[in-house]
Amino acid sequence: MAKTLRRATLGELEAEIRRRQTNLDKLSKQRADLAAKLAEIDRQIQQAGGAAEGAAAPVRGKPGPKPGRKRKTKKTKRQPGRRARGGVALTDVLAEVMSSGEPMSTAEAADRVLKTGYKTRAKNFNNVIYQALHSDPRFQRVGRGQYALVQ
Repeated sequence: MAKTLRRATLGELEAEIRRRQTNLDKLSKQRADLAAKLAEIDRQIQQAGGAAEGAAAPVRGKPGPKPGRKRKTKKTKRQPGRRARGGVALTDVLAEVMSSGEPMSTAEAADRVLKTGYKTRAKNFNNVIYQALHSDPRFQRVGRGQYALVQ
């Protein structure tokens, strides 16, 4: 239909209703045919000693591996969310960066940590820095948004 239904004439609206009704009738017949086929399949499953009707939940998302095949797994060198072996912990890098004794903001601390070569995939590294400063007893909040290393 070229026009939107809001601007359609009465004749165009009636034609659209007929078209939709015809489509609805076709879909209803198709549904009834499929329901009959499904009932027959359920009967055959029960005769074979399988589960009753509706016992199998509908499959959503990606299908599993085909029978007889093993699922391919990604080969990763490390677990997600974990630092690589031999890497320095963020709190240790923060302690080194803040060893000058002057208070600094989380943004400034994040910049200095990244300048040391610390690798991160965090979308908001400032929040990660805040969490590290807030949870480690080596650091103390000295002002609004300012943290310092406890001497």
